[in-house]
Amino acid sequence: SGDGTTPVHLACYGGHLNAIQYLIERGADLYKTNEWDCGIGHWIAMSIQQQDGEKLVSILNFIKTVVKDGDLFDIFGRAQKQGHTSVHKAAQKLNRTFIEWLVREVKNKNIWTVQQIEEAGRSDVGGHKPSDIWLQMGGNKEFHDWMKDQCGW
Repeated sequence: SGDGTTPVHLACYGGHLNAIQYLIERGADLYKTNEWDCGIGHWIAMSIQQQDGEKLVSILNFIKTVVKDGDLFDIFGRAQKQGHTSVHKAAQKLNRTFIEWLVREVKNKNIWTVQQIEEAGRSDVGGHKPSDIWLQMGGNKEFHDWMKDQCGW
């Protein structure tokens, strides 16, 4: 697209695992970002397939198999121009499945350092942490508190 959004970004947003696999097999760059510095992690977090938790987790697990553990931060923890990481984007969409998967995979399995976990949930340019965004979008307080308790987000 005109802003640098790629077919693999759109496949991630649409939740099309077969298309994601096809594009990656043919050389799609998993680290490419658009003009806003949004990459596949941001697009997966905003996926329209978030209501189908099983499908979303399948996409996340596939991405985890094609990148090294050390690169998971580049995919899911890197902030775009507004300071949003994939966690902020998931909070905007009330994508609890994504957030729970990320915590389970990178925090509980010690793949990310404490500093990386904190960075993934730091305040965006407007001063909002993912848990703040979660509440602003109508998410429940219980999960807001869980994000703060588990990760300081």
